[in-house]
Amino acid sequence: MVGVASFLRFFQLSLQVLFFLVAIAQTVSAAEVLINRSFELPLAPSNGNNFYATIPNWTLLPTPNVATPANIVVPTAAYANNPQSTPTGGGRQYFDFNSAGGTARQTVTFATGGIVSISAWFSVRDFPQNLNNGLVRLLNSSNVVVASAPVAFTTADPIGTWKQAIANGITVPAGTYRFDIVMDNYHNVDLASLDFSAAAPALLLTKTSDKVAPVTAGEIVTYTFLVKNTGNVPVNNVTIADVHNGLGTAPAPGNETLFIDVAPLGTSTNTVANNNVWNVLQPGDSIKFFATYVVKQSDIDYRQ
Repeated sequence: MVGVASFLRFFQLSLQVLFFLVAIAQTVSAAEVLINRSFELPLAPSNGNNFYATIPNWTLLPTPNVATPANIVVPTAAYANNPQSTPTGGGRQYFDFNSAGGTARQTVTFATGGIVSISAWFSVRDFPQNLNNGLVRLLNSSNVVVASAPVAFTTADPIGTWKQAIANGITVPAGTYRFDIVMDNYHNVDLASLDFSAAAPALLLTKTSDKVAPVTAGEIVTYTFLVKNTGNVPVNNVTIADVHNGLGTAPAPGNETLFIDVAPLGTSTNTVANNNVWNVLQPGDSIKFFATYVVKQSDIDYRQ
């Protein structure tokens, strides 16, 4: 989780609705990280199973079972139980383990924190079809699984059907990671993906009041501060200080409350209530702070 301490200051020029965009965002685009992600290298001969000890950019591991040999496959009509096309849409070349199974791995490094999505397309080349132990996963440098997505086949699925295992919107800090494809002997795999977007934190603050000028001395003005996370990463410790142009003590925002909670629900959290700090605000979610101010006669005299 990426934390960005946020101290928002806003100068009220009137009692009207006002908007403020925190200028800490930058335009970013997602980028594919994996190389040789459809196992297009080495280029297999025109048909059949072709055994390789190594595959460029991939490390083949004898876990969880046995990973010898590895195959680059080009299906032909003679192999009735092999898929005749793959999600790559052209080459019809894919990968499997010609044994009990194993893991194909790429190691990647992110210079900054960001958001990743992982996926791979699996199929079943022959019986049995009731397989549920194919998956893609992402592990950090401490060998902890950051995200995992399984795929399952049943006897009702036609042989050669391709299914995608996918996990989206995973927040990761900078560091080195390992992308794994874990396969049973009966799986094929094609078109793996590790998509990365750099962190782009941003907050939008809207300040409103329940009164419209002119006001009278002794009148209580209630301010509402709406803060929305418009970036792509969580923002930590959101707090507000109102720089007020009244002559009395500036309003003190508090009573922080979750206002909009988008899926996945319950991920924007606050440890201590009503202390003018919201601990974790997730992308797309909004919170509200409230404050009051008693108008003084000196404010009215000053504004006149």
